[in-house]
Amino acid sequence: MKRFTLFIAMFAFCSVMFGQSLLEKRADYFVDAAAKEFSLTKDQKAELLTARMEYLNTLSDLFKQVKAGEITKEEQQEKSKLPNQKMREVLEKLSGKTNKDLAPFYKKMSEELPSVK
Repeated sequence: MKRFTLFIAMFAFCSVMFGQSLLEKRADYFVDAAAKEFSLTKDQKAELLTARMEYLNTLSDLFKQVKAGEITKEEQQEKSKLPNQKMREVLEKLSGKTNKDLAPFYKKMSEELPSVK
């Protein structure tokens, strides 16, 4: 019985782990790195995760629109300015840092996030 319970628990854990989308994995990675870098509280982490998922979903929708030919690449770049600004503002507020101070973190994330699978 113990083995069966352990098997079910491991199966559930693996299902949740592998069930995450790429966007969720990258958002989690970003938020975990930010929490570690800026000593964020649990509530701040949750707020950042919500903002990050909203940001990534908006960008994903814009990329899909470009791919479908609904908008041009230039329109996509213009429409992505507002979500970029909102994301910057949230991280600035939560970390207490200016955008200039956050630049090394953004650079590090731009190098690391593509490898998150």
